[in-house]
Amino acid sequence: MSSNGFLSAVPYIFQTLVTFFSGWLTDVIRGKKLLSTVTIRKINTTLGHVVPAVTVVIAGYVGCNSTVAVIMFTISIGFLGLTVPGSKSNMLDFAPKYSGAIFAVSNTLANTSGFLAPQVTGHLLDGNNSIERWQLAFWVSAIIYVPGFVTFLIFGTDKVFHWAE
Repeated sequence: MSSNGFLSAVPYIFQTLVTFFSGWLTDVIRGKKLLSTVTIRKINTTLGHVVPAVTVVIAGYVGCNSTVAVIMFTISIGFLGLTVPGSKSNMLDFAPKYSGAIFAVSNTLANTSGFLAPQVTGHLLDGNNSIERWQLAFWVSAIIYVPGFVTFLIFGTDKVFHWAE
């Protein structure tokens, strides 16, 4: 634990940096009206789901190259930070008065994967801790990202809903 503690923290440090930088950049883009709010939120959300999905799958195929695996997981977790100025901020756009409550409910639903993932991974690896099974687990993880960003691409809006005025 003491020998890899900092290494385990690196992806989350990178995520913090990505979150701060992408939030600042999103505000600059919105302030200069280079893109609409909904467009930059959709770009952030797409990158915040597609890059992690791709890099987690790549990590499953690097074999025993721990350096590349750590880099892939760092990129994967780091780029999740783009969802903060993406879909996670969107409630402020369509329901500013109720954004806190809406975020609480949506974040609770989104975090169900936090307790389901170990169960599913355990089931996939049950008695077979092979590289192929781990690759399958990483593919499942990657596929989970797809409905999130596709739904946001279709339904994401920056227009205040009539019930939220």
